[in-house]
Amino acid sequence: MTYTSLIQHVASKKKPMIVSTGLGTKEEIRDAIAAACAGNPEILDKGQLLLMHCVAAYPTPMDEANLANIKWLRDEFGLPVGYSDHTLGTSACVLAIGAGAQALEKHFTYRKEDQTFHDHAVSADPADLTELVGRVREAETYMGNSVRTRGPTEVQGIAHMRRGVAAKVDIPADAVIEAEWLTGLRPAQAFQITEIDQVIGHRLNRAVSAGDLIRKEDIAG
Repeated sequence: MTYTSLIQHVASKKKPMIVSTGLGTKEEIRDAIAAACAGNPEILDKGQLLLMHCVAAYPTPMDEANLANIKWLRDEFGLPVGYSDHTLGTSACVLAIGAGAQALEKHFTYRKEDQTFHDHAVSADPADLTELVGRVREAETYMGNSVRTRGPTEVQGIAHMRRGVAAKVDIPADAVIEAEWLTGLRPAQAFQITEIDQVIGHRLNRAVSAGDLIRKEDIAG
């Protein structure tokens, strides 16, 4: 993070670059980005720089993982952000997806048993990594995208879930409908509740009982 001459040199190779923010203060991160830009003035425009939220503790305690920093880094520096994980297990990586991580780094070891170096404890073994990839793919599916749309399953339920215009009281035939006589009930088979103004002030062709939906053919032309 603070070896800015190295960061500048690597950036000058014009390759996509990952910079870990472990131990970095806001000012140090800013200086590292500036060094990358000095080495490759087009690195930001070409989307070639990614920051990794990282806590340089082995293992990182749960209450120090600070996954909310992923969003902070993205908002503060306007760059894509990933997560370099040193916690025990795989849960932090999965949660990082929900926090907006676009890349994950997890140490890997072929086995954790009978190993003394601290990296092995925070590493994923083959079984862990298989589980991690599956859980991350599941998390990505749950996250979907940020475009507000109705999914196909939701669309199927619109008429059932939305409220239609209904009688709140018994309304006699030929009455001119008043607003206080109406309410919104499911399903929205004729008039959506948003179309209530198309009912108020119109004359009924038939008597309508309380709780009945108002049909389009009930309204005099």
